Amino acid sequence: MVSAQDLRKVESLLKILERSSNDSVMIHLHLEIANEFVFNNPDTSKFYVLTALKRAEITKDTLSQAKATNLLGVIFYEQGKLLTALENYQRSQFLYKSVNDLPGVLEAMNNIGTVYRDLDDVNRAIEIYEEAFRINSNLNETEGAASNLFNMVNSFLEKGDLKQAKENLHRLRELYSDHSGEMNLRALSAEVFLKEGNLDSALVSVDSALLFCTKKGDEYALANLLLSKAEILRQKQLPDEAVRHLQISGRLIKKNGFRKLELNYLSLLSEIYADGGLFQQAFKIQKRKIQLSDSLDNDNNSRRISELNAKYEADRREAEIINQQTMINNKTAQFRFALAVGIALVIIAGLVIFNLVKKRRLDALLKIQNAEIRYQGQKILSSINYARRIQNAILPKKSLLEERFDESFIYFRPKDIVSGDFYWMRILDNKLYLAVIDCTGHGVPGAFMSIIANSKMNAAVHEFGLREPAEIVLSVHRQIVEMLHQEDSEVSLQDGLDMALCTIDFEKKIINYCGANSAIHLLSAGIMTEYKTSPVSVGGTVFSRYFNENKNPFDSIELEFSSGDFLFMHTDGIVDQVCGEKNKKLNKKAFRELLSKLASLSLNDAEFHCDEYIENWKQGAPQTDDMLLLALRF
Repeated sequence: MVSAQDLRKVESLLKILERSSNDSVMIHLHLEIANEFVFNNPDTSKFYVLTALKRAEITKDTLSQAKATNLLGVIFYEQGKLLTALENYQRSQFLYKSVNDLPGVLEAMNNIGTVYRDLDDVNRAIEIYEEAFRINSNLNETEGAASNLFNMVNSFLEKGDLKQAKENLHRLRELYSDHSGEMNLRALSAEVFLKEGNLDSALVSVDSALLFCTKKGDEYALANLLLSKAEILRQKQLPDEAVRHLQISGRLIKKNGFRKLELNYLSLLSEIYADGGLFQQAFKIQKRKIQLSDSLDNDNNSRRISELNAKYEADRREAEIINQQTMINNKTAQFRFALAVGIALVIIAGLVIFNLVKKRRLDALLKIQNAEIRYQGQKILSSINYARRIQNAILPKKSLLEERFDESFIYFRPKDIVSGDFYWMRILDNKLYLAVIDCTGHGVPGAFMSIIANSKMNAAVHEFGLREPAEIVLSVHRQIVEMLHQEDSEVSLQDGLDMALCTIDFEKKIINYCGANSAIHLLSAGIMTEYKTSPVSVGGTVFSRYFNENKNPFDSIELEFSSGDFLFMHTDGIVDQVCGEKNKKLNKKAFRELLSKLASLSLNDAEFHCDEYIENWKQGAPQTDDMLLLALRF
């Protein structure tokens, strides 16, 4: 969630960056842009940080290297890679020291303390915070001192020392007398009240912090505060409200890859299930938490141990070579046999040294090549992320549904960053036109087709004035065939899309439906019915083989609905999802059971249950296709 003001700032910085050629200015701009994204889009932030770091290393700009390395530490910390974060913070501290930048050194110290706290070395963390606070206070660095106190309060809370936590919170309030840190103060107050068991005061404080957080657009802080509120609501025995806030937090965590927060999310979700007697669900969530914890432990321990062992082994081998050379020089003149052995050792040592030097050169070359690959990959990723913003801007506002239905939801999960699935909505002649569309492929190719399909849908209703669903689908087909020159191609091109298009007349309570190799489900009076019309997809050459130009293969049907009925429109991504253990697709029967289960719940909360169902089905298998499910209750 980046505010409009922040987006304008980013766009302004990008425009300046396009016109800049000065290295120092470009480094500064890259770091500024990275800072705007660090708590909202870590991958984009990392791309700009690495670009700045590479240019700073080339130009030998040590201060910028220190800033970039510290920011990298922040990104890795949010992703739960604590030792990687610690390495970057320590590197940053060393670089700041080399240019005598004391505020930078203190900032790095503060960050290092935070990592130690999360590694359960709370006492060491507190020592680091106190030392940094003492120096910041002597320098009258209020902001730095406040940051140290904020972390000290958290540390004492984690240690269970409520008295010390409250004393340091009081000192923090005195520093924040100008209201500059209201969000942090209220968030900490909520945690203190929660530890004391004062739930009403804790709820007031966390709500107040959320107001400040929403204005700042800090998705990491927002997700964390929502977790705190969910815990307060759980302890107040309001599980439904707790789950609702937990769902919002979970979506932010999943979107940004905040794996450290995900542990807290899963832990709290498991506790809520257990409180409600849903022990099987609680066990499943706990299992996911253990798997994630093991994954983070591997990131934070095993890989580092391997690296340290490798470094130790290389140092040991170099020491052995030096010892062998010394022995050769001392013993050469003593015995001819020793001389022969010595010469042999020299040769061996020379070969080893040569191989080591060669290996180091190759390692250096590989590092440069890997850095270039990562840089190019980040450029591509940044472009795709920007494409996602464009694609999301094309999607209709969900308020079109919310204004007309008491209950509705859209479950949209692209396989990759951008999607070949999309939904389309228009209000025409007091009727709601609603389409769910699955374009050929997924990722970038699918996204290209979705842009084309969206424009052709708009042309059919706005330029050509079509209103009947079958005529609209036929028009989109002809436009795509013409645009992609499919009829002129010697190759059988099947690029196109599957579509379900409904026109909903609220006065007559009639749905006019046309499906192109797609289906819809209507749940009426407790009976789930699947409706199909045409087995032909839109676009490609299959159409011309089986139908002439005078016949429209896309039929439409009229369906009556009543108050309380449910309409489900979807692509085939959920049905085709493979289970990791069973190695088979979900299938249509299980999908209909899922729809029936969602209908028995509030649709406003259905997205969470749909996510949970699919995650349990996947059993760790990767997502196989884009997923889109649209549901509404009349």
